[in-house]
Amino acid sequence: MAITTTIIAYILKYKIFVDSFQVKVMTREYEVKRKLQEQSGSYFVVLPKIWVEASGLSEGDFVSVKFNDVVTIKPLVKEGENTG
Repeated sequence: MAITTTIIAYILKYKIFVDSFQVKVMTREYEVKRKLQEQSGSYFVVLPKIWVEASGLSEGDFVSVKFNDVVTIKPLVKEGENTG
């Protein structure tokens, strides 16, 4: 159990995910410019595809959005996934 927890912590720290038996890593920090858009009284921006894929997300998945002066978006653990 401790080994599994250590591996998961390493995976999360270095943004590694497994997709089709390949390990991919976000090796650098990216900065993109996005246009703020409005629809039905809400505002939104489109997330960069590279981040969505590196986070192991796909359409319909949930993310956590925290905000104060800065907005932070993090992937949520999908139902049925075991984190340790």
